[in-house]
Amino acid sequence: MNDQSTKNKDAIANNGMAATSHPLATEEAIKILKKGGNAVDAAIAASVVLSVVEPNATSIGGDCFAIIKMEGKEPVSYNGSGIAPEKVNYEFFKKKNIDTIGLTSPHSVTVPGALDAWKNIHKDFGKLDFEELFLAAINFAKNGFEVTKIVANAWNKNLNKLSQNKNSKNFFLNNGKSYQLSDLRKNIPLGSTLELISKKGVSEFYEGSIANDMVKSLNELGGLHTLEDFSKQKTIKSETISSKYKNIQIHQCPPNGPGVTVLIMMKLLEKLQIDKFNSNSIERFHLEAEVTKQAYKIKEANLADPNFVSVDLEKILNDKFIDNIYENISLNKCSDIGDLNIPSHPETVYLSVVDKDLNSVSIINSVCYAFGSGITTDKTGIILHLSLIHI
Repeated sequence: MNDQSTKNKDAIANNGMAATSHPLATEEAIKILKKGGNAVDAAIAASVVLSVVEPNATSIGGDCFAIIKMEGKEPVSYNGSGIAPEKVNYEFFKKKNIDTIGLTSPHSVTVPGALDAWKNIHKDFGKLDFEELFLAAINFAKNGFEVTKIVANAWNKNLNKLSQNKNSKNFFLNNGKSYQLSDLRKNIPLGSTLELISKKGVSEFYEGSIANDMVKSLNELGGLHTLEDFSKQKTIKSETISSKYKNIQIHQCPPNGPGVTVLIMMKLLEKLQIDKFNSNSIERFHLEAEVTKQAYKIKEANLADPNFVSVDLEKILNDKFIDNIYENISLNKCSDIGDLNIPSHPETVYLSVVDKDLNSVSIINSVCYAFGSGITTDKTGIILHLSLIHI
C-alpha cells in the first residue's frame, strides 16, 4: 500500500500483531506467529533481524530490556544490560588520570547482555526452537538487504566514527564510503556468527570462540575485558515497577533501567492536566520539556546499578515527592536544573508483539549511540555497544 492509503487508518488484527522499526523485522515476526510461534518467539526473531538490518541502533553486541506479559499472569521484567569488566574501576582510572571515557573508547564497552536476555526469555516462554528464530536474520546478513533511509542517514553521519576502527572500516563501510539508500548491504561474518549461535547456543557467545574474538579485539585497543567477565553475564529477572496515569497501569523495568523516569513523567503530566492543552500548543511543548528535565534530574541523581547502589523507588514515586517536583514547574518560566546532560537521541530500537492468546512482549534493544562504540570485532562482524560514558 502507498502512504496515502494507510494514512489515519487503524490497524486491526484477530490473530496477532507486531510493530517494529523495520518492515523486514515486522514481516518476520508475523511469519513466526503464522508458524505457530507465540509473541515471545516473534519478538526474539524480530530482534535478531533488527540486529542485522539496523546496525546503527541495535546489535547482538548490545543490551536489552524487556517486559513479558503472558495472558493470565503478572508482567515480568528482564534486564539484559551488561556488566562492566571487573578491572574497570575507579582505581584504574585514577592511576591513568582518566576523567572521561570517550565515546569510541574500549572502556565504554560493557559485556553485551541482549543475547543472554533473549535466551532466558525464550527458555521461560518460547514455543518454537531457538535456532529457528535466527534463520531470517542469517539470510539477510549473508544474502543482503536494502538499506532504508533512516539507516543510510545514520551511516552518512557516522562515516568518520566507523573509519576510526579498522574492523568497522572493513565490515561497515562500502569501499570506505557509507551505505546509501537502497544499497544492497551484506555482513557475511555476522551471518556466520548468528548461524554458530543458533546451532551451538548462546554459550558460544559468552564462553566460546565468539567471546574469545570480542575479548581479543577489545584488548588490542587497550580494553580490560576478560573471558571471565563475559562468562559472568547474567540476565536479571524480576517484577516490574508500576504506577498509574489516570486509570491506566503503566509497567516499567526496575533500575538500573531508566523506566522509573517514565513513571515520574506520567505522574507529573497527570498532575499538570496536560491533556487540557492542545497537542501542538507552545504551552504543552513547554510543560513536556519541563517535566522531562525534572524527571531526568531525578534519574541522574538516583539511578545506578542496584548491585552497588540502593534506589529508594517508594520514595521517588511517592505522591509527596512528586508534589515537591511539581512545585518547580511553571507555565511562565524555564526551570534551572544545572549542568545536566540529557541525551538528545540515543540509538535504540523498540518493538512490541501480541499473539492470538493475548500474550504480549515489549522489548528495547540498544547500542546507545549510533553504531555504538564504533568498535567491531576482528572476525565476527559484531559492532559493540557503548555503555560507560561517565566516571
